[in-house]
Amino acid sequence: GRQNSVQGWRAELPGGGILMDVQENKILIEGLYMPHSPRMYNGDLYLLQSALGQLIKVDPIKGDYEIIKELNGFARGMAKIDDYIFIAMSKLRKNSSNFRHLEIAEKATESGVKVIHLPSRSLVAELNYKSSVDEIYDLQILPEICRPGILNTHSPMYKQALSIPGATFWAQESKSEK
Repeated sequence: GRQNSVQGWRAELPGGGILMDVQENKILIEGLYMPHSPRMYNGDLYLLQSALGQLIKVDPIKGDYEIIKELNGFARGMAKIDDYIFIAMSKLRKNSSNFRHLEIAEKATESGVKVIHLPSRSLVAELNYKSSVDEIYDLQILPEICRPGILNTHSPMYKQALSIPGATFWAQESKSEK
């Protein structure tokens, strides 16, 4: 939003979002519905309107946009590989003081990832989490990685994971760690 204060954007929900050229200090588009994840792909600017569940293509010169795909959920985070855009979808928290009143809240009942074939604008794949994952803020594509792992700091196992350019492996536990 236009506010220059912590959490100031919340006062203008849902349609007070802007797209701004920070180098020029110029607002390019106003009235966006919770814009998220602006990305340049092949010279074109795409972003998500989270509160509408839309993938849009922006024309910053004209100050308008074109809807590429209605996603029927709360979209936050995207990445592209070849002709495919992967979009993260979040389940909205029922106790969220700001988001539970959004129209999209009725549709945002599952989290997951949707895959859009950009040339045809078709939904070609979808992965939904039925439990354990409610919100996804962003995603990344890991080309040529066949078996990625997800670690967290709740288990000491993360201390054994080592990654260097061109190789990933596990360190052996020392006797003092057992």
